[in-house]
This record gives sequence, C-alpha cells and structure tokens, in this order.
Amino acid sequence: MAKTENQKTKEIYSNLFKKNKNSYLSLNWGSIESQELRFKILTEIANLDSKSILDVGCGLGDFYNWLKRNKYNLDYFGVDITPEFIRTAEKEYGKDLFICEDFISSDFFQKDGYDYIFSSGIFATYIENPLDTYHKYITKMWNIAKRGVAFNSLSDWSENKEKNEYYADPYEIINICRTLTEKIVFKHDYHPRDFTIFLYK
Repeated sequence: MAKTENQKTKEIYSNLFKKNKNSYLSLNWGSIESQELRFKILTEIANLDSKSILDVGCGLGDFYNWLKRNKYNLDYFGVDITPEFIRTAEKEYGKDLFICEDFISSDFFQKDGYDYIFSSGIFATYIENPLDTYHKYITKMWNIAKRGVAFNSLSDWSENKEKNEYYADPYEIINICRTLTEKIVFKHDYHPRDFTIFLYK
C-alpha cells in the first residue's frame, strides 16, 4: 500500500530526530534565528494577551518556549504528527500542553475551539498534491479558530530553493484563502524564501 504524505512526513521528521535529537535541525530549519524570526512574524497577527492558541505542527515545542521566553500571557496547546517530537516536548514542558495526532483526520479539535491557530513550517514536505494539502490544513485551521489563522510557507518567488521541498506560489495560496475570507494580510518582506498569511474572522 502506498504511503500517505502524512506518513512520509512523519518518517522524514522521525529520521531527522534520530540524527539530531532535540535540535532545530530535527525540524529542518536552517537556523534558530530564522525559526524564531518566523515566530515573531506570526505573533504580529493580533494582541495575544489572554487568548487561546493552537500550534499546528508544534514539533519540539519551540514556539511555546519562544512565547514563554518573550513573556506572552496566553493559553497554549500544540499538536504534531511525529511521536518523538511530542514525547520530547512533553518531557521538557509538560504533558498537558501537547498531543500527538494527525491534525487533518483528528476529531479532537472542535469548531471555534481556539482564538488563534498558528502553523510554522509544516508545508515544505508535501510534494504530491500540495495545493490540496494547503486547502485541507487552511480550511480546518479556519474552522476551529474563533478569531484568526496565521501560517507561513516557503515561497516560489525565492531565487534559492532547496531540493525536495515545496515552494508555494503565493497567489495560489491567497486564492485558497479567499474562499474563506476577504480579511487577509500577506507578508513577504521578512525573509527571502518565505511568506506569512493572516486570516481574520
């Protein structure tokens, strides 16, 4: 039986974890600085004080750690498909903050369950039928958000691309978002290979 893209993604990150353990390299980031720059941009969606957020593709809990270090006062929860990541995050930060689930197929998450939904760096491995993957994730994030959604992606506008990573055409992703809302913010000014989109209810 052919492996699903989620199964392939889980294998990719499980193998990276075996090699790199509790490191940004296990998440396939180029550097901690670029990872945390993306966190900073995502949090510009709104004033997050006393809000509830869901971190889709939370990895090792790095976004939670960044939020804590930067003294954000909010209610955090993270989900990831990779068991090694969740076990590590739970050991580091606590079991009540994370869950290992396939976000798309999971019925754990309910409509209007969180004020804001965030996702950083989850789309790069989805080479086959990527636009279908974007549509599924963005739509589900939108459906369970009370106030808004913030996510990023590698950009097809980049002059320097790595092999075996998907770089999305921002116009195509914006068109997916427009099926959900006209209240859209698009950012392509903070990193040469990346863009971020905010969607508002």
